[in-house]
Amino acid sequence: MQAIFILIYLVSLIFVEMLIEKRLNTLNYRHMQKIWWGYWSYWLFMLHKKLKIIIRILTVLLFLFWITIIIILF
Repeated sequence: MQAIFILIYLVSLIFVEMLIEKRLNTLNYRHMQKIWWGYWSYWLFMLHKKLKIIIRILTVLLFLFWITIIIILF
């Protein structure tokens, strides 16, 4: 039972993370089309990389938190 909950939660987290990353990529691409200056493009690219790392870290922490709750409650 616990394994099923953990698996469902993991799949949903992966799906949400993929949607967020796809949205970030789309926003980055649109912004790169509008701005052709090197500084702003580089700044946006670095911000995009940092946001991806932060999202991955938060996803892992959230997953570990919910696994702990599921294991404790069941």
